[in-house]
Amino acid sequence: MATDFEDFGAHFRSLEQCEQIADRLRLLIGCNPGEPIGPIMAALDRLGFEIIFSQYAQMGDARAFARPHVRELVFREDLVQELLDDTPAARFDALHEAVHGSIHTGQSRFFRMAEGNELFPFLRKEESVEEQADRIARAALMPREMLDRLRQSRELSDYARAPLREAATRIKEVASISARSAPKDVSRSIHRLAVAARPSAINKNVAEAEKKKRRLWNGLPIIPQEDPSEYRQCGRYRIAWSEFGKTTECGWFVDQGRIISFFARRYD
Repeated sequence: MATDFEDFGAHFRSLEQCEQIADRLRLLIGCNPGEPIGPIMAALDRLGFEIIFSQYAQMGDARAFARPHVRELVFREDLVQELLDDTPAARFDALHEAVHGSIHTGQSRFFRMAEGNELFPFLRKEESVEEQADRIARAALMPREMLDRLRQSRELSDYARAPLREAATRIKEVASISARSAPKDVSRSIHRLAVAARPSAINKNVAEAEKKKRRLWNGLPIIPQEDPSEYRQCGRYRIAWSEFGKTTECGWFVDQGRIISFFARRYD
């Protein structure tokens, strides 16, 4: 969380955009769709964060905060055991701070009221980094694939190992998205969820094929400085997730359970 007297103003992000960011975080962590995130300390390590513990006297009421410029997450010393025990509260707090450390960098500052988290009227709720970090952490812990099967807050909380209150909020958020028309720029992953949710054998097979394709994709080497959800290394070639089945420079195919780049198939 931010200090008691400031909130870093963030760009507006819709619920759908927050879900897209959550999907990328899960991809970097190495989670399969619909499955819980594993031990949170291992997840933070995969995201490239160094964990530091600070004395209670220096942290006060703050449980944790992020230092994005040095990829550090600082936790109050009395939370060591919570993190090691992988408690629901520790998991949510850790992902909340990981969001700050990943996307809330270099934003302009808006000062808070002296009593803490009450924001000035000109800062919309959706522009508060705290609100965004909560939304993205909830979506990362409880993706929509999970809500397709678990519709009660208690069972969702238990399965995802997430705080009960956050599970209840997450169910309401997803319901609010489903109740309105999806915008045209909703991510491909959200579109695939909608297709997979339709009760037909064909769509079920398509969904299974997409999951298999994503598992193969996650097994390919990451290219430094590239978004691993969009680009990967396939042998000697760079391929793009959006170029599946295309005979292009970044095109690729699945052949006998392996990903093959178009260039490798054509020329090697």
